[in-house]
Amino acid sequence: MRTGITPFLGFLTLFAVACSGQHGMGQEPKLQEPTAVLKGTVRGIVFLPDGKQMVTCGQDGTIKFWDTKTWKVTKVHETKVAQWSLALSPDGSTLLTQAGNGSLWAMDVKSQKISVLFDDKRNERVISATFSADSKKLFVSRDDGRLLYCPIEIDKGDITHVTNFSVRLDQYHVHIFGLAEGGKSLIIAGTQLKGTSIVTSDDQFGLWDIEGKKVKKAIQVPKDIGGPGNTMCRVIKGDKVLFLQNFCAEIGVFDLTKNQALASIKAEKGPKPRSIRDVKPSPDGKTIAVGEFVSFEGERGLVRLIDLETRQVKRRLRSSLVPSWLAYSPDGNTLACGCFSVVHIFDLTPAKEK
Repeated sequence: MRTGITPFLGFLTLFAVACSGQHGMGQEPKLQEPTAVLKGTVRGIVFLPDGKQMVTCGQDGTIKFWDTKTWKVTKVHETKVAQWSLALSPDGSTLLTQAGNGSLWAMDVKSQKISVLFDDKRNERVISATFSADSKKLFVSRDDGRLLYCPIEIDKGDITHVTNFSVRLDQYHVHIFGLAEGGKSLIIAGTQLKGTSIVTSDDQFGLWDIEGKKVKKAIQVPKDIGGPGNTMCRVIKGDKVLFLQNFCAEIGVFDLTKNQALASIKAEKGPKPRSIRDVKPSPDGKTIAVGEFVSFEGERGLVRLIDLETRQVKRRLRSSLVPSWLAYSPDGNTLACGCFSVVHIFDLTPAKEK
């Protein structure tokens, strides 16, 4: 479940294991075709906790609810502002969208009422945001260099917030990537061990102590791995973190508990280099979905499902264009892949595995 509005990630220590992309000792699995193709602009995808509905947002300003049995649209909300990313609170009660103008919107899932929490017209442009573990608070970074703690309340579908803590960081455009350490810390972009000091760095990320309101730890990234400055982070169960380096060729796997880099997983080899666009852990944390494409060639994309322990490719899914937004259903049996103008739906039940 995606619980934060983030750009993309970063990681530590001097050990990395390359993944060859082979499927055991035999041939790679055959390409699996999508079971459904949904048309419409998409910049974010989440499944609701019961798995019966999927929600997408798009650059056309729409927020759409889909029935996951029929894959038909059941409700369309027109915001008239391009929506660039989408997240769901851990308790499934609130949707969060970030608009292209930097404003932050929230929707009460039950009533489907929409509220604007931060408005670019009031110079409140948001860079990133994530929910607290109990869904009662938002952590928000703005382009004025501030990190905010914002408790939220829902009253008859209307969502309001207050700011009960604000700190001016040393660097603008600080990115919040999500929660770690059981919800006690935030993963943030390049940091130094100087209290609230945040620096632009290609080889560091850090943990922000939520209760202590300061940088808890700065973590150095191996030089051959790349850093969080322009990339993406996904947190897996057990405080393992996935880092997508520079939007392209590799994923780093890092264990926050052991303070150790575990592996480096590369894009699939081919006649032309592939770029990795998104990576998403399965609900049980045992598998990652990796969206890849051949840059500037217009070729069909590819989504690989990779076992995190063995780093073997379990499935290869055929996508179109650039597979940029991936989302698992709560039971892990469905994967949605957004490609700007379409969403491909894949059945991952064992019977479909070849």
